[in-house]
Amino acid sequence: MARLVSTPCSGVKKGLPQQVGPGCAERLGASQVRWFECNGNRGSWCGILDRRDDFCWSLVPGGKPEDGASTAECGDALETAMTGRLPGAPAPEEDPEHGDARLHVFEETVRGYADRAMPEEIRRNMANVLTHYTADVHGVLAERKGEARTDMTVRELTPFLRGVFEDEEAFRAVHGAQTARVAEALGELGREDFTRIPEGGTDRAMGTVSDGGTVLGTLTRIRSAVIAETTGDDDPTVKQELIDTHEEYGLPRLRRMIRERAVETGVSEDAAGKSGGRTALLLQEAGQAYTTAANRA
Repeated sequence: MARLVSTPCSGVKKGLPQQVGPGCAERLGASQVRWFECNGNRGSWCGILDRRDDFCWSLVPGGKPEDGASTAECGDALETAMTGRLPGAPAPEEDPEHGDARLHVFEETVRGYADRAMPEEIRRNMANVLTHYTADVHGVLAERKGEARTDMTVRELTPFLRGVFEDEEAFRAVHGAQTARVAEALGELGREDFTRIPEGGTDRAMGTVSDGGTVLGTLTRIRSAVIAETTGDDDPTVKQELIDTHEEYGLPRLRRMIRERAVETGVSEDAAGKSGGRTALLLQEAGQAYTTAANRA
């Protein structure tokens, strides 16, 4: 629980934890205090959080051990509570089945860190959790109701991802898992998907590339926002580089994945690159979905 002190929260958003300078901590007689949370209608006072790992442990079924434990240990316990596996264990190749209890902890954790800072010690734990919930994250970000086992929205998931993505390695893990998910979906497409427009109102291939573009573009947007916030550099070229030129994360990689799958199904390289052709239309849709998501306010 926070205890109120007369420390002004100038320029700090209400409810948003910020780092406390050493002078503040010394003045309060709590040299180990690192975080404070602004309270009050005008955000003019701060409440010092004596133990910033208390909230983390409040999310773990069973709570904090009686003999105490660190924030890092809480990250391990919370990860296991959501995955049912040892901390750091890679996600299985098949989508793991998460029972209601684990899914509940996952949802509570995502929503719990939506309006408070995520301790750096648990970011990679949370990234590994997200790789175990790849299908759910994909469904939420693509806004495909029924494809995720949770009713969370993009608006709810985004702040959590921002906290995780402050760690670049954590971002790489989540992005890699989602890229693999897109590749898996592309792998289900056949030659006709890349050569003919289907009859009727359902176009599976168009939906697949659109979802892939939306999901990966959203991850780019969130990561670029983190870079701008942590470096103080709000230069729009940072985001544009991630979108246009970054071969590992950006749009070029998604386009390459689509072309490669088209060729794997028997489409000639010339046909795959032909302007106005079916594959070109899929590439165009993927690009539009990606840039729209990456530039969404």
